[in-house]
Amino acid sequence: MNGRGLREQGLKAAGRIKALTGCDLLSVMFPAYMDRGAGLPAPMRIPYFPEQAIPWLLPYDTVILAGTDAPVAFFGYRNGKSSLLSESVNALRIDTDRQNTIEALEALADALDAPARGTDVRAVYARYRVPDNPLGKLTAEKACTTVAALHPENAIMVEEGLTSTGTYFPIAANLAPMFTSPLPVVRLDRGCPALRVPLSPARSAGHQSSGR
Repeated sequence: MNGRGLREQGLKAAGRIKALTGCDLLSVMFPAYMDRGAGLPAPMRIPYFPEQAIPWLLPYDTVILAGTDAPVAFFGYRNGKSSLLSESVNALRIDTDRQNTIEALEALADALDAPARGTDVRAVYARYRVPDNPLGKLTAEKACTTVAALHPENAIMVEEGLTSTGTYFPIAANLAPMFTSPLPVVRLDRGCPALRVPLSPARSAGHQSSGR
């Protein structure tokens, strides 16, 4: 999933499909944006390096694509594969770049008669849980946990830590609702594990309604 499929409406439509079929929800590694937090389904990110991503995706025999094409490696590695999916995988994209991914996911959920509410749907949503503030010597993991422990509601989280923010992403699924932007700009002078900018609810809602 990518694009509008990672906004709240798209995630909830995908959550309906997951509640019915038991499928996994995956996202590209670096989407431009993603709504995240408690009360939403939490897609897993496809690993960055091909040697990790290829075996990670190997168990899947069918992949439904929404808002993105089939995953490929970021770079051309010597003696490496560009496609991250096995040649035997049945891959089908349900939208095009000119179509609304949210509407495509909702249409698929409706066609499957997937539940829109109820216990099964709630079960695929992340539950609210905030970690304790860590103690002891500072490490990248503790920096991420500290940011999560102090996380404000309705925030834009700009993640630019590259190798240091692996701990933050899974924790963030259970925090207060937020808008995340992983690695928006690659800059060598940025070293923070995450940058948080609180928003008012009205401004946050307006920001989430814009963009592709």
